[in-house]
Amino acid sequence: MNANGCIEFKSDIGCARARWMGGGRPTGGPCHVELEVRDVVDWGEIERYAHPVERIEEDALGVRISGTVMEVDELGVLSLRLGRTLLLVDTEGMPPSDIVGASIAFRAKELQLYPECV
Repeated sequence: MNANGCIEFKSDIGCARARWMGGGRPTGGPCHVELEVRDVVDWGEIERYAHPVERIEEDALGVRISGTVMEVDELGVLSLRLGRTLLLVDTEGMPPSDIVGASIAFRAKELQLYPECV
């Protein structure tokens, strides 16, 4: 864990850094977590893909999250499938009418991890 409380995590859908929101330091072993995107993502910044991609990756520009849109509710909350889990993301703007089922990607400035260790 660095001075900002960030850790690097690895999963079957990729790896990145996120702020650890659990008490104390993570154990370093397997742990079930809830991933939260702290940003509100603008629909104008979301890219669409022709082929399904479900991945989290970090590069020099930040964290890129790619997944399949399962739903966008009336409050603008996006349900994005990433592997075997759903990620809920707050959005702003108007989503395209045909977005459900589409493969999309966006950049996140800050991720947080909440432990559900077993």
